[in-house]
Amino acid sequence: MFRWLDDHQNPVTGYWDLGRGSSALNAMAGAFHFYFLYFLTGRRVQYPERIIESTLALQHPDGLFDRARAAAPASTWTRLTSW
Repeated sequence: MFRWLDDHQNPVTGYWDLGRGSSALNAMAGAFHFYFLYFLTGRRVQYPERIIESTLALQHPDGLFDRARAAAPASTWTRLTSW
């Protein structure tokens, strides 16, 4: 599995797009799950600088990555958390 992931990782972004037209945000969200596999197995992730640069480029000034999903009313979050 890691060989395939390494062969298909985008050296420009550090994400996996596979040419299917995913948005950068979706590619970042998908890649997030693969990074855990690398870290848990002690395997080095390729292109760490590009991953950081690509991820920071997606972040909005308020710190969020997706305003549409963050726009849920506070009452929703209080039901989902202990806050």
